[in-house]
Amino acid sequence: KRVADTSGEPSFVTGAGQTVPYTKDVRLPPVIVQLSTGAGTFDFRQDGRLVVVTLEPALRLGGNSVELNKGEAIFDALTIQELPGSTPSQMIFTVETASGETYTLRTGNLEHVPTSEHANPHTVAFKNSGFFTRAGIGKEAPTAPAKIPGFGLQVLNRIGYPLSVAQPTVTVSGTDLTPSPTSYSTLAIEGLEVTKTGNNPSLSFQVSLNSGAFTATVSTGVLQLVTSSQRNKFMLFDEDASFIQRENQGNTAVLGTPMPVIVINLYTSDMARDASNTGLIITATTPQGTLKGAEALVVGGVATFTDLVFVGQAPRSAVITFTAGTQGSLPVAQSTLLSGAIAVSVTAVKAQHLSFAIDSDVQENTPAYFPLINNEFSVSRIVVQMRDSAYRIDSSASDINLELSATRSSTSAKDQSKMSATVQNGIAVFSGLVFTLPLAVFQFEVSDPTAKRASLFSGFVTVAQNPLTADARRIEERAREHVQDCRSTGGTPCLYSLAFASEFGTFSSHVHATDQQIFTTEGASIPIIVVELRDQFGVAATFPDSVAPALVAFTADDPDAETLLVTDGGANRGQWENGKYRFTCLQFRTAPTGLVRIQFMPIDESRTPKIRLEAMTTFGVPLRTGFVSVTQNPTPNYGLRFTESLSVIAYPGQRSSAVLNVALPPIAIELVDSLGRFDGTDSSAVIVASTSSGSLDPIGSREKVTEGRAVFTGLKFASVSDQPTITFKVYQTAHPVAGKQISTGAFTVTTL
Repeated sequence: KRVADTSGEPSFVTGAGQTVPYTKDVRLPPVIVQLSTGAGTFDFRQDGRLVVVTLEPALRLGGNSVELNKGEAIFDALTIQELPGSTPSQMIFTVETASGETYTLRTGNLEHVPTSEHANPHTVAFKNSGFFTRAGIGKEAPTAPAKIPGFGLQVLNRIGYPLSVAQPTVTVSGTDLTPSPTSYSTLAIEGLEVTKTGNNPSLSFQVSLNSGAFTATVSTGVLQLVTSSQRNKFMLFDEDASFIQRENQGNTAVLGTPMPVIVINLYTSDMARDASNTGLIITATTPQGTLKGAEALVVGGVATFTDLVFVGQAPRSAVITFTAGTQGSLPVAQSTLLSGAIAVSVTAVKAQHLSFAIDSDVQENTPAYFPLINNEFSVSRIVVQMRDSAYRIDSSASDINLELSATRSSTSAKDQSKMSATVQNGIAVFSGLVFTLPLAVFQFEVSDPTAKRASLFSGFVTVAQNPLTADARRIEERAREHVQDCRSTGGTPCLYSLAFASEFGTFSSHVHATDQQIFTTEGASIPIIVVELRDQFGVAATFPDSVAPALVAFTADDPDAETLLVTDGGANRGQWENGKYRFTCLQFRTAPTGLVRIQFMPIDESRTPKIRLEAMTTFGVPLRTGFVSVTQNPTPNYGLRFTESLSVIAYPGQRSSAVLNVALPPIAIELVDSLGRFDGTDSSAVIVASTSSGSLDPIGSREKVTEGRAVFTGLKFASVSDQPTITFKVYQTAHPVAGKQISTGAFTVTTL
């Protein structure tokens, strides 16, 4: 029997004989004990037996008995309720097996820490989620110029709880490697590069507070630095799209209810997103419970678990291991990702989590920019939703007070002013906000004053003078300067990013959202695709066309090696027109043999050879369509689209609003041939609507196609969960359109 640390959360006690600091009547951080066999593996045979903690000499205890579950007992409410006596006490963990054998494990002495010392920093540790989560642990990591995925540091007090600290200085050093940068003014470590210089490389991070009055260091173990360029080397959770965003991140789940979508991306050894693989299988397992929906197929470098769910008995806490299979003998084979400790309940726990609504001006993990006007900036609405432990919107939650504050950088040194809002029917709205903070990067924090729920943080917010409000004579000059920043490899950050044009109507874009699937015919022109540069405020940048860089469309790994995609002029290019780049004649010279996407990348043609402006992309991933289906000959009844003139939804991915149990305005869908022309020849197909979360009223969710078109007039939400989308799928036809589908964007659903 041993004290251990494999549950996703670190055990406060990690070894027999360890000194244990505590404060009277203050709950200890989780202490985790495991029952192991002689071979060192979990011993499941004693599950259900009680592990009991006693003190010797005796002191009053709370939360001191826990059942073994899959060989593990997690003490998350252990509280010592007396001050120490003249002889220091020790904790003794005891379990009696079914056969009457008794096993014990003893800590070192308990040391009392008065509450007056709780604000004092004691040590530094890695945060519990991120690329590094444990001191002294080695793992594979990329080398420069690739950047190590992000992670965090935390300053702990004597009894193991994290502190909010102001203006930390972090000094990065290494053994047998050279780090860059070597210093940070935040505990969130992003963009770190390392260059190997010896055989046993490791990293160390020294945190200094109060001008050096406190310093402490935490180090990794020996790192296995990947120096050669390899495809499909790493896999990571998708921080923007996945329920589990970083390794070792804990959460909640409900027995029998699928968890929100978990997305895992493959990466090259240079930490670039790798879309080259289709066919690898990633499997989810946990020793603490039973999972269904536990396999996901990698398609284009992305594995998506859409219905992963705990079944059978609910484990008190479980860690999920995601393991890459051996299909294709890829370098990533047998690699693993771990979730943190997931608390599983039999029924949903009400009012458990906070999240931003889709109509909120700030979002989690998404940068935001606000213009500074007269030394102030305003935010119209920050909308927060209350969710249950299954991450469904909890409309029963009311009269719960929340507070909003501005957190400078990521140090939790908060602005003194706080605003309050009250949750009603699951929603809290902070509106009409005006701030006078200095120009700096910060986050908004939404917190529960009772500390019953974890705080919610926005992405990083930048306040800046909007260049579009400058003197008109300076607009072109400033635009040139900002585009030049995107050509440089360091220094001033690039303010622009690529996006599909957002307007709909004249010269509307055939593609409206990243990863939108499209189809075409070999040798035929794809309908116009419009791409724009957006500035840091998320709006289309306006400047003379001569200022903007050229764009290239491609399907290959290298734009210069493109063989499939051309325009009628022979080059896979378009042209700028009124601030938008229009690809008007893209076509496939031949149909591809496998799955391909069309990618769009800005390039700098002023240099030889031409270089990609990856600063204008998202983490080096080009703007892209979904997979493209290409037929060799024009094919009738091949695809479907929304009928703009008859439908409240005009294009895929369009967001909208709805009222629970109230019919939506008509949504019309029509069949088209592989050239994108309306095809009114079919009256056999049936189109069925389904939702990504919650449920639709069955009446009105199924329509027959008549002369190539189906109109949904009675479609309505019967229940709502997580910002639902609606997908329309074709059935009951022998035409190629069978099984194809089209989806809306997210709906904001309210109640009457």
